[in-house]
Parts: sequence; structure tokens; C-alpha cells
Amino acid sequence: MRNFLRLIRWRDWYDSKLPFFFLAYYYLIAVHGMVHVQSLILLLPLGVFFISLSSFGYMFNDYFDKTSDMISGKENLMLYLKHWQQMLILIVVLFISLITFVPFYLHRFAIIFLFLCYISSILYSAPPLRLKEKGIWGVICVSLAQRVFPVLVVFAIFEHFRFDTFIFAILSFLIGIRWILIHQILDYSKALQANVKTFVTSTSLRKT
Repeated sequence: MRNFLRLIRWRDWYDSKLPFFFLAYYYLIAVHGMVHVQSLILLLPLGVFFISLSSFGYMFNDYFDKTSDMISGKENLMLYLKHWQQMLILIVVLFISLITFVPFYLHRFAIIFLFLCYISSILYSAPPLRLKEKGIWGVICVSLAQRVFPVLVVFAIFEHFRFDTFIFAILSFLIGIRWILIHQILDYSKALQANVKTFVTSTSLRKT
């Protein structure tokens, strides 16, 4: 279990992402006067969805970081799995996220934001674009993928698009920018060693 949590990099995101998404959900059921058992039960599949979504994003990124992480000596548990095992776990996690989202498929904007979550994660990590190494575009993309689009999924489920939606989205975006810059600062020396051109390595630690 410990190795699985390391594989999905649980410690990197569980305490900063899940509480905020749950906060948005609690806020909306309160605003809409939907504080009842059915709404709370639906939080279970939604929670599994968010866990699967975050797990996929981090493992997908680790899959394409295998070479650079091997060079720099950065921990990447994907390196210890066979290729078919790597593919299998990515497919399984993706499948779990899509299955647990079934109760919310009637909300078309939720589907749109779901799609944007995955497409932005792919664009961030995978070539040929690999926005991770495209300076500020990578910082923006990962913040949208991991913070903004997921919280907008919650608002789309309630079909709630008002000024407070904008506030939550902006706050999510700024939190995401802050976290990715901190992450890149902590990875600065390893990124230089592996010749990975992140925003921080392309500018400077002081400017960041």
C-alpha cells in the first residue's frame, strides 16, 4: 500500500487538492439548500473521481519523465515497473475515474471540464507539445489541469456559474501557480542536471 501511495504521489497532493474540491462541493450544496443524504452520498464517487484524476495526472507525468528522472536520480516508481504494468495502471486509473463519474454524466458542462482536465494533463506532460518545458505555458497549463478545471467540474455538476464561480476559479488558479512554482524551485538542481527546461530553469530562482 505504501508503494502504491508513492506511485500515485499521494503526499504531493492529497492535503492541498482534495480539501479544496470538497469545500466547493459543501459550499454549493449549502447555497442550493441540498444538504441531505443523497448529496452527501454522491460525494463518495466524486471523491474517488478526484483521487483517480490526480493519480492519473501525476503517474502520466512520471511516465514521460522516466528518462530525465533516471539521469537526475529523482524518485520515480514508474522506473520499477515493466512497460505493460505502466500502461495497465494508467488505463485502470483512467477507467476508475470515468466509471465513478457516471452519476454526473447528465451535466454536459461537467463533461466538457472533465475532458479539459485530461487533455491539459496530456498536453503538459506528453510530446510533441510537452508544455512542461515551455516556460510559463507549462505553469499555466498544469494549474488549469490540476486545480481550475477540477473545481469547475464541481460547479458544473450544480450548473452554478455565477460570480462566486469566478472567485473559486481564480483562487484555484493562483494556488496552482504557487504550488507548481514551489515544486519547480525544489526540483531546480535535478531539472538542470537532466536538462529539463522548466519555467524556473529558464529564468532564475530569484525571479521565481
